[in-house]
Amino acid sequence: MKISYAHPVETVAQINEEPPKRRRWDRWLYIGILLLLVGSLLKWLTLPWIFNTADGLLFQNQFDAKFTNDIRILSYNVQDKQRVSIGDTLFFYEERRDGSMNPAQDSIQLEIQQQNRGGELIALDAQIEKRALFRTELKKRLAYWQAERLRKEKLVYLGSITANELANVDRSVDDVSYQLATVDAEYTVLRNERARLQAALGQSRQMGFARLQQTEPSIKAFVSPVAGTVDRLRVAVDGICYRQEVVASIVDSTYMVRAYIDVKDLDKFHVNDEVVVLLPYGSKKLQGSITQLYAVMEDKDKILFNSIDDDKYGVVVEVKPKGIKGWDELIASNIPVKIRKGRLEL
Repeated sequence: MKISYAHPVETVAQINEEPPKRRRWDRWLYIGILLLLVGSLLKWLTLPWIFNTADGLLFQNQFDAKFTNDIRILSYNVQDKQRVSIGDTLFFYEERRDGSMNPAQDSIQLEIQQQNRGGELIALDAQIEKRALFRTELKKRLAYWQAERLRKEKLVYLGSITANELANVDRSVDDVSYQLATVDAEYTVLRNERARLQAALGQSRQMGFARLQQTEPSIKAFVSPVAGTVDRLRVAVDGICYRQEVVASIVDSTYMVRAYIDVKDLDKFHVNDEVVVLLPYGSKKLQGSITQLYAVMEDKDKILFNSIDDDKYGVVVEVKPKGIKGWDELIASNIPVKIRKGRLEL
């Protein structure tokens, strides 16, 4: 095979590669994240040099209706979010002198106690009957061994048996006599216990009926001592409100902030200073002024439930609204807030 090298060689046209287009949006994204981090760091570093801050709680004038004893709510004369005045009847409730709420329930409880005592009495009667059967059987056995002893004694005199066999019968008589004495003692104790239990059962029944007759329910009305708006009725009708539980709350539109100033910042806050109240939600800032500064330090953890500051104690200051702008739009209270005051008086 001959190969010709004179045939022209075909070449592929040269391909020019185009460089990929650069994406510019990711560069701006990274720059934005960097600026955000730098801004947050600068804010964290510079704000303590510009503002003095303190933790506090936003309060609303609130009256809680609660009792020292258990009560039953019979009916309500008001509804949620209803405006009430001083002297208005809020609800009717039932109070019992012995703390009991329901006569029928007390009767059932008394009957259950009587049945339990009756069960104990039945069990005791069964034990007494069993001991009586044991006594009867042991008496028959003792009579048998005593008769057997007389017969063996005659045979010993006649020389038909030895004295050892008579001694065996004597031991049987002694054993049965001891068992009979033990059962007699148990029988006597059980009968005495039954008599005492029956007497106590009758006395308990009489005392229970007397207590039911003496515990007459007392129906009372609760009158509002303050004016405001009924926030929430927490106990249903015919429900039990246990002592120290809140039945209902009455609030008004007056707000107040109680803040705790660290001891090291005590000279930076004064009465009549204007401050800004920062809410935990939104970006709204409320204007206020310090109206009271108490002299006694208190434990911040008792009220500031979200406090994680190492400074445990602080001085209490009260901040009242300065104007109604923003304060009239509040919808919640008893929430954690911060107060802020500028270091520079401009």
